Amino acid sequence: MDENEIFEVEVPVTQEVVPFIFGKGGTRIRQMQVDSKARIDVPRGQNVIIIKGKKAAVASGKALIEAAIVQYARENVTMTLSPDQMHALASNRAVLEGLRPEVPGCKVNPVFRANELKLRGSEEDVTAMKTFLEGWFAGLVIVKLPMHKEVTGKIIGSKGKTVDKMQKESKAAIKVDDEMVTISGSAEAVAAAKALVDEILKVNQIVEVTLPISFIGNFIG
Repeated sequence: MDENEIFEVEVPVTQEVVPFIFGKGGTRIRQMQVDSKARIDVPRGQNVIIIKGKKAAVASGKALIEAAIVQYARENVTMTLSPDQMHALASNRAVLEGLRPEVPGCKVNPVFRANELKLRGSEEDVTAMKTFLEGWFAGLVIVKLPMHKEVTGKIIGSKGKTVDKMQKESKAAIKVDDEMVTISGSAEAVAAAKALVDEILKVNQIVEVTLPISFIGNFIG
């Protein structure tokens, strides 16, 4: 076998990983080339990394790339949530603000349209934040209250002032649709929010009465 024979291998990657492999100013990929003695190329727009060099150098470069991919996966975690979970977290400013001091080294970026939370930081910090969030969601209580659309308008209030006030007072997330009110949060927060909703219902009761056609005709006539 020719000791100077040049080998080439391809390592599949996602576009999300590419900037991590490059590193700031290309420092990481340059260091991997120095350490492996292989040439490492990332063709623009392609989900692949090409490693060229002598057999041992290529093997070393491939191992470094694969290790970087694993490291990225550990330091960048995506949590997929239900729409109700996402709303509960996004609507509860106290919880979002509380995430920062909980694990200062982990950034939490919500992607609302995809109902995802993206966690980024060291492997230790990301794991700690993921554990914290899983515990928070495990204790999340979600209550759905069907009601007449005329009443849901009262719960929202002018420019959303009523529902905003109830969320601040109860520390629960309150989502109002046409004929459904969804309350989510801790058991204590949900109970407090439901009590506030019940107060509105007491003074805005809507009673539907079915009358005989003959009675309606007499009433109109």
